[in-house]
Amino acid sequence: GIPTKSQENLKIALERETLIVSLGAKLKISKLKFIRDWFLNNDFADFGRPIENFFLSQLIPEGFAEDKEVQSKVVDYFATFDPSIIGFNVEVIKIDAIHKTIDSDQVASIPLQHESAGTLKMFALYPMLQDVLSTGGILFIDELNARLHPLLVRTFIITFLNPTININHAQLIFTSHDSWQLNGSMLRRDE
Repeated sequence: GIPTKSQENLKIALERETLIVSLGAKLKISKLKFIRDWFLNNDFADFGRPIENFFLSQLIPEGFAEDKEVQSKVVDYFATFDPSIIGFNVEVIKIDAIHKTIDSDQVASIPLQHESAGTLKMFALYPMLQDVLSTGGILFIDELNARLHPLLVRTFIITFLNPTININHAQLIFTSHDSWQLNGSMLRRDE
């Protein structure tokens, strides 16, 4: 329970249509601050809704436009499922993915909006992934398999299972219509 003194402070400060958890966190009531912080440390994505899918695909990782190190981390992330993407050209509003052409050292620059729906979804997932990996939070995704090849879904799940990447024990909770994730070869029955 919440200490009596804290309960009194809440009653005094609580106004109509005020969120008690937010108010309690502002009043430094530890249990309510813990609840508020839990929500702040987790991310939610619903790729089953076309409007949200479009919105999420327009987001870019923090610092991506100006920081080559952030771009390099995104390239490393992409390398786990598409090794042909070896960099990005970023202009004020335009981002091009730089692909290495097959069997040559030449590259091709493709506007990001022309990439496949799966590549755009993986791009949209990157900021949320990095956020929960750094905080040890939980990433909730509705329809993880929507617009993603099963191998991309597998790669994404493996990121959470890899203790050298997921050092803060972040968790992934997702819905899917693909039954292959339930076959026991990648996830234990209790997972």
